[in-house]
Amino acid sequence: MSLLHKIATTLADLIFPPHCCSCSKPIEVGSWCDDCRLALPYIKEPRCQQCSMPFEGAITGDFACPNCHDHEFHFHCNISMVMSRGAIRDLIHGLKYYRKSWNVTPLVQIVRMVFDDERLTDKPAVLVPVPLHSLRVRERGYNQAELLARALGRVSGFPVVNMLRRTRPTTTQTHFDRAHRLKNLRGAFAVKTGISLPDECHIILVDDVFTTGATLDECARTLVNEGFPTPDAITIARA
Repeated sequence: MSLLHKIATTLADLIFPPHCCSCSKPIEVGSWCDDCRLALPYIKEPRCQQCSMPFEGAITGDFACPNCHDHEFHFHCNISMVMSRGAIRDLIHGLKYYRKSWNVTPLVQIVRMVFDDERLTDKPAVLVPVPLHSLRVRERGYNQAELLARALGRVSGFPVVNMLRRTRPTTTQTHFDRAHRLKNLRGAFAVKTGISLPDECHIILVDDVFTTGATLDECARTLVNEGFPTPDAITIARA
């Protein structure tokens, strides 16, 4: 952080003291008070090793949930740290639909520990955000997946590579089941020309929410079909 940035941040904190992004209680540092941070819907074991869906009960060992057991994804696994509920869902919706780009900061403060997951190998890696179509970017002002990827890149030290593009606009996925989502997205992505990665480089796709996995699956399928290694994925939350 530059000296000028530090001075500006200090002055901003003096004029606008930080408050918890969930309950608005004054705090000294960060974006969450201790109570709200501890009460978040963290995903813990047992959870699906493919999509991170948590399950209650005495399940031992690796397992695939009903969403995944009969479907062969083109990515190894998706890792989400929290469920999309309460304050987390509100922050994501604000980021996606209300141009609250600053919501990236509290979200990444919660999920930065994702890089401690042993499934993310110690190989050199690049973070690849799921792309938006240019029409949606102009409407929204940014691609929220790219903002998240860049924030996660600052935490991890992994570079962000925008190697995918949307070839056409797609209908919003919100009310579609997986079959309709897959149909809606088929052929909607392509690898940009001139993209090359170092040997043994690990690809990690980044998006905001995992619902059925259709978007990540189509992105991964596009990469694999172009000869790139099977990626993993990080999403902020699991729907």
